[in-house]
Amino acid sequence: MAITKKGYNSTFKFVGTITLNEDSFKIDKVSNSGWRYNSFNAGIKCGEFGTHFAQAMGGYSTVKDNYVYVGVKTEDGCENRKVDWEDRFDDELVESAISPYRASIEQTQAGKNFTKNFVSAYDFIAYVNEHLCDGDVVSVGGDIEYQTYEGRTTTRYNVKSITKINSDDYKPRANFVQTLLLTDDCIGETDENGLTDIHGYAIEYSKEARGNVPFPVTYKFEFSEDKAKAKGQKKLMFSPKSGTVNAITFEGTFVSQIPTVKATADDIPEDIKALIELGLYEEDDIIGKIDYATNGKAKRVAVITKPRVYVDKNGKTNVQIVEDYCTEDDLDVKPVEVVEAHPTSEPMPTDDEDDFDLDSLFN
Repeated sequence: MAITKKGYNSTFKFVGTITLNEDSFKIDKVSNSGWRYNSFNAGIKCGEFGTHFAQAMGGYSTVKDNYVYVGVKTEDGCENRKVDWEDRFDDELVESAISPYRASIEQTQAGKNFTKNFVSAYDFIAYVNEHLCDGDVVSVGGDIEYQTYEGRTTTRYNVKSITKINSDDYKPRANFVQTLLLTDDCIGETDENGLTDIHGYAIEYSKEARGNVPFPVTYKFEFSEDKAKAKGQKKLMFSPKSGTVNAITFEGTFVSQIPTVKATADDIPEDIKALIELGLYEEDDIIGKIDYATNGKAKRVAVITKPRVYVDKNGKTNVQIVEDYCTEDDLDVKPVEVVEAHPTSEPMPTDDEDDFDLDSLFN
């Protein structure tokens, strides 16, 4: 059975100071295949929650007919619509778009932000480039995407909205919402900080597989120190029936941890020990350098904190836990290598139309 994305969430929200430079935007670049594109990549400094990089990219072909695929609201619900590129600014289309790109940067004469919506990342990026400045305080939201690049799995934060915060009274944050597919052996080891590995699967569309595939990922969770509560947490969230897979949508946050393990003489490489023996370096100086290189750098950890609770259209409050979402056999897909959750947020160089699969947006 193919894995669906029904009820699936994978989003982020970064609030902090944005860093822009001459390389942050690429505007109207053209690839060898005739793909004209805009791209955006920037770091958001989220205080104690670390610096996170987010990006956006979009364009059109200069040699082929172009279309934009838009999910729109209708009287019967919603539908996916294929729209001529020239019609992408149609007011009715933009207004009915279910998940447009949103920029709330400019202000009215009354000093309040107003929002501009776009159905194309190409136009969204051009607008942001014109109005956003280095050092602005922003709230940046979008979708989390898992990819493989040069033999390793990376996490890409695709920007869908940017809001400028015109106040010094704000709280930095780096949060996410992630649906995880969990099996009965999902609980792993607990580290020195009391955080336990939770092994699960995220879902991503694969052109090669022509469908959704599971990406093995590892998040952290802090069980309660109260044994009774910890037992209840394990039973509620991390104990699917054997052979079945539960899907739980978690809220979470990024935590910066500074390693506290001190270096010793045993950590000094042999070639450096030779320099010490020749009197060129003191052993304590080398140990200090190793400590600074390791303990001086904070490690970013993605911690799930609780299942997501939402209110449906009937006013009923629900916890987003789906039992028997699929079977373990459905997770037996080989192309994706095991990866820790959010191992990097480095930009992914992409400038060709072949890297854009619009059909994947609606699977």
